[in-house]
Amino acid sequence: MIFTVGIIVSFIVYVFVGLILSRKVQNSEEYYVSGRSGSTLMITGTLVASFLSTVSFMGEAGFSYEGYPILLLILVIFNASGYVFGVFLFGRYLRRSQSLTVPEYFGNRFQSNKVRMAAAITTVLGIAAYLVAVTQGAALLLSEISGVSYAAALLIMWIVYSSFTILSGARGVMVNDTIMFFLFSIATYLAFPFIIKAAGGFPDAITKAAHLPARPDLLSWHGITGSGAYMGTPWEALAWAVIMGLVWGAVVAISPWQCSRYLMAKNEHVAIRSGVWATISIITIYLFLHISVSTITTIKADIAPSEKVFVWAAMNIVPTWLGVIIISGIMAAALSSCSSFLQLIGSSITRDIMEQSRNKTYSDKQLLRASRISRICIRRGNRCGTDVPGKNLAASSRSGRSQRNGRYAQVSRVFDDKRHYGYRRYIRILLLACFSYYAVAEKRIYRTFYALSRCKKGSVFPAYLFCENHEKRRRRKEEMRSREEKGLRLFLH
Repeated sequence: MIFTVGIIVSFIVYVFVGLILSRKVQNSEEYYVSGRSGSTLMITGTLVASFLSTVSFMGEAGFSYEGYPILLLILVIFNASGYVFGVFLFGRYLRRSQSLTVPEYFGNRFQSNKVRMAAAITTVLGIAAYLVAVTQGAALLLSEISGVSYAAALLIMWIVYSSFTILSGARGVMVNDTIMFFLFSIATYLAFPFIIKAAGGFPDAITKAAHLPARPDLLSWHGITGSGAYMGTPWEALAWAVIMGLVWGAVVAISPWQCSRYLMAKNEHVAIRSGVWATISIITIYLFLHISVSTITTIKADIAPSEKVFVWAAMNIVPTWLGVIIISGIMAAALSSCSSFLQLIGSSITRDIMEQSRNKTYSDKQLLRASRISRICIRRGNRCGTDVPGKNLAASSRSGRSQRNGRYAQVSRVFDDKRHYGYRRYIRILLLACFSYYAVAEKRIYRTFYALSRCKKGSVFPAYLFCENHEKRRRRKEEMRSREEKGLRLFLH
């Protein structure tokens, strides 16, 4: 009961913050990018909070509990470094563009409404699938802890994060993300000494976990390998961690739900500092979380499903007041991701799809109204997509390997069910149609390669993203040439 009360109190705080900040939203820039007033703390908070979700504190915690904490930390090193590369190679230029959305930046960069429309459509489709998965995971957790039905938990989640996102836009999302960032960070850091003490104290807890007969090689760099294990050989495990880390590092660097946070920064320096601090925060949170989770095996080695290990520790190991903070922090991680996804989808629909398809410029008042309506429609659609019969967390968890695939766990949890086969096929058809549209309808691809070959910068990747449009440079050169010729004629005359 006390855990449910803690969750309800945190929900009320988030909604109250959204109501207060909604009074300060006066124009589209404040609604879309928080008036570009984000400080280093705010941008760092929203970067980390939008990245971490129930997958981090449940799915990946269970992965460490089963015998792969060091392997996951190797993955996170490559993963978190995406913030540094992303902000230096893309984020600061995105902030310099003064765009309101990421698709708008690409449309202006290539002087093409088709590119902007394609970027907006792919953003909406991709983020919507992730929004459905995270919402379902959060609703399952809330249903398990509070005892309410799955449908009621889904409705509560929808009301909470939709309310402050729709009312206050990016400003409410950024402030609430920062609050949630502090909540689950404090929960992770404070839980570490209590769990280590319960496992025997430092360094005995680490020693016992490293020599545990039930899980040999638990704290080795490759984790549990061999016949019957999830990983085959040690080098296969390392290759998996490096490849997944590089892939998710690229996602962190340039994905819309991460790089769009830089549009809220006060300036480029704030964006760069935020990217560096986000890297440090992600690595430290994962380090404290997964080392402490791995030692829980010495206390109880048969927690099933393994995704509940951190929740079990909050209810059985740490003090009650800290357990309330941990449970509220896990729910905050889910809410922060959902609100960021919803804010990004609504902005792309109204700013990039609706305006460009109608070839019409809307006033700030019309944009605000359309953005709020579109986000309500999105949430109703996602609620229908996740409205499946209620079931507890243990029944919904896959004991097989789909749960061990890190951040894809919850997406696969939605799509693995045969009842969702039609929905899965629908998503595939839409994605295929979207990419086909981009490949066939965009007739300026040759101009892109021409721009790459003519850019002054040597590297192809920075040139593709950041160099000036080659048409503008060509016009400038022609103007300078005409001035020189005119001056020469006057001199000869």
